[in-house]
Amino acid sequence: MRSIRAYGPEHLCRVRERLLASAIVDLHGPRPVNDAPCWQWAKNPNGRYGQFSVGKQKGLLAHRVSYELHHGEIPAGLTVDHLCRNTRCVNPAHLEAVTNRVNTLRSTNPAAVNAAKTHCDNGHELNETNTYLAKTGSRECRACCRDKMRRRRGSRVGPRTHCKSGRHLWTEDNIYTDPRGLKNCRACMRERARKRNQRRDREDIAA
Repeated sequence: MRSIRAYGPEHLCRVRERLLASAIVDLHGPRPVNDAPCWQWAKNPNGRYGQFSVGKQKGLLAHRVSYELHHGEIPAGLTVDHLCRNTRCVNPAHLEAVTNRVNTLRSTNPAAVNAAKTHCDNGHELNETNTYLAKTGSRECRACCRDKMRRRRGSRVGPRTHCKSGRHLWTEDNIYTDPRGLKNCRACMRERARKRNQRRDREDIAA
C-alpha cells in the first residue's frame, strides 16, 4: 500500500482537513491520554474502525491515516495502537506505532489476557522452561501436564489383573515382552494370528 506521505503538501493539507471534518471532538468528554479527548470517527458508525480514502486508495483505516499525517510513515513491521483503547479514535496524541505482540498484550481480549499471564491457574510460573505450545497455539503448563499424568496413573486401584481387552488374565505366563520392551498379551496375539490365518484361507478359497 502506498504511504500517504508520498503525496504533495497541498494534497496532504486537503486530506488533513477532510479527516478533521469527519471526526467529532467532545471537549467535555473523558481525556484518557495526555489530557486530550478522543477524536471520534463519525462516518460508517457501525464499523469497529473508521475508514477513509486518499486518492485512489479506498478503505484505508482512518487512525492509520491520522498517524501518518501527524507522526510520519508507519515503520515496517509495526502497527498503530490506540492508547485510549477506543478503536474509532483518530486523535494522533492517542496513537502509537508498536509491534503486534505489544498491541496484543495491551488488549483486553482472552488471547491478550492469557498472553500476559505470568503464572498458570495452579500457581506454576509460565517461563520458557515450563511452557510449550499446544496444537491450538495456546501456551500450556508443563508442570500441570505432569500432575495430570500422575493423577491418571494413580487412579488405577491395585495391580493390573487383565489385558487391555479385559478378556485375559495379566499373568507372567501370558505376558510377552517384545524387542522394544513393550508388554503384550499372548492370548490376544494368538487370537490375532488365528484371525489372519482364517482370512488368508478364505482368500485362497475365493481365488
